[in-house]
Amino acid sequence: MESVLAHSHELARARREAEALDAEARRFASRRGVDPSLGVFYRDELGGAECVMGLSVGLTLPGSARRPEQQAAEQLALRA
Repeated sequence: MESVLAHSHELARARREAEALDAEARRFASRRGVDPSLGVFYRDELGGAECVMGLSVGLTLPGSARRPEQQAAEQLALRA
């Protein structure tokens, strides 16, 4: 029985799928926190006659809207 389970391709695939779904659930859990981002951009317009430089700031605030995604991923990982 142990030899069959050790060499079972179906079991190995199911374990990999469960690990992937668990990683996705952890990713959703990590996205529930504050996620600041900062970006700088530079652009030439009108054939180089105008130059635009800018700064972008993004701040994802935590909230209850992301909790269902995490719970669904956790349930899928548990079933797998």
